[in-house]
Amino acid sequence: MKFGVQLNNVESLPQSLIIRIERVGVLPSGSEFKLADHVEFGETLDVRDLCFYRNKEADYNMSMARRPESTSRIVGGAAGNEHPLTRRPSSSGLVSPFGIIDGGSFVAERRESARYKYQLRAVSEHRGVPQSGHFVTYRRGIHDPHTWHLTNDAKVKRVPYSQVSSAQAYMLYYERIQPNRWYKQSNVLLRP
Repeated sequence: MKFGVQLNNVESLPQSLIIRIERVGVLPSGSEFKLADHVEFGETLDVRDLCFYRNKEADYNMSMARRPESTSRIVGGAAGNEHPLTRRPSSSGLVSPFGIIDGGSFVAERRESARYKYQLRAVSEHRGVPQSGHFVTYRRGIHDPHTWHLTNDAKVKRVPYSQVSSAQAYMLYYERIQPNRWYKQSNVLLRP
């Protein structure tokens, strides 16, 4: 049996991305059967290759020509690579142990690539045959994004991600990652 993937290019990215996986096959006799093949999916999805660009070469050249004064700076951690003049006195008058790395193209490129990334929020699975069955959904935790829950009618049960990733996915629900959004993890605010 031959399976295919239909890809469409997009011009602007939506906040939510829903991917439906065809699970019903039709025999030459007209009988329907369930396609039970496992489809691998990730917790993040990069859709950069599916996007239209007005001018890919110009976008690339512009990103390569960034000058230090037009990009972000990174503070901390790389004192060994810093220029001696970049050490700044702290409010106490002492020189800070953290260096500043000029250039920042790393930060700009990371921010640019984050524009095309989505985070998996839920996975729906159909249990049964094409003519009848039941849908269940695995959902990412709202307050703790590292937890997953199986929702089955009125029952909600915490499950490991390994169970989610092995599901016979029917629909995948992704949410666009916001590069400037703050995420809370273990009482520490992080920027993606």
